[in-house]
Amino acid sequence: MAGADGRVAMMARMRVVFNVGFTLGGLLASVAIAVGTRAAFSVIVLGNAASFVVAALLLSRLRLRHPAAPAEPKAKTSPLRLVALRDLRYVAVAAVNGVLVLHMALLSIGVPLWVSEHTSAPKALVGLLLVVNTVLAVVFQVRASAGTENVAGSVRAMRKAAVALVGACALFAVAGFGMSVVLVVASLVLGLVLLTAGELYQSAGGWGLSYALAPDRSRSEYLATFNLGTSAQFVLGPTLVTVGVIGNGTAGWAVLGGVFLVAGAAVGPLARTAEKRAALRTDAQAAPVAASGA
Repeated sequence: MAGADGRVAMMARMRVVFNVGFTLGGLLASVAIAVGTRAAFSVIVLGNAASFVVAALLLSRLRLRHPAAPAEPKAKTSPLRLVALRDLRYVAVAAVNGVLVLHMALLSIGVPLWVSEHTSAPKALVGLLLVVNTVLAVVFQVRASAGTENVAGSVRAMRKAAVALVGACALFAVAGFGMSVVLVVASLVLGLVLLTAGELYQSAGGWGLSYALAPDRSRSEYLATFNLGTSAQFVLGPTLVTVGVIGNGTAGWAVLGGVFLVAGAAVGPLARTAEKRAALRTDAQAAPVAASGA
């Protein structure tokens, strides 16, 4: 619906709405937990169910503001061929994106554990850091997505994400040293700001690459394949963060920073290779059409 030029911006706005809703939902859940009665929890559950009904009604009324473009002819392939998974160049880009998506496990699991178990910062700081992340994501997500409508812009965003995540790892590691509480808190807050920057740029770059490198005829399958990297993070991320990073202290943060650095360096060559492959595939598909027209 948004069109080729507006896809990334639309995804950024959707992420802003998600973050606002996630925060409001967390506040409502906190109220229910504070009240602690069966009625309070029932209200939350039933209210959530009602919200799905409202969402379904809104979606049923959704209409395109502009006439839809003629649909591209679908490729006559069997679902069992798994065309996208066989495109190893595209899968490689998705894998690099999956590495950078580890910022999600860091925010939800790594940072709370590190702050509460390995630093002298007050445990209440964890909640403040999550608030800072949400506010920054709401305010800057759309801005961070600017210029990521093509492969080159998306690669730049992914590289910025990698640099920001490396910096976040360094600051989190420093916060574990024996410093004054003020310096520890400052390191954690600055690290959280860089972690959020990594989140914003990775999201925008990932959206741009997933669309730009996916062929029109198999876009749904390609986008689903690209999201496998994010899904893998949900499965493996908690263990990697808790055992691999938090469990090894400063060394764990150093290794993770190195992994982010390698991912940032690799995304450019991999994306350009996948782009060339996509261009060749487009030319090959266009050749029969041109011949039949002649």
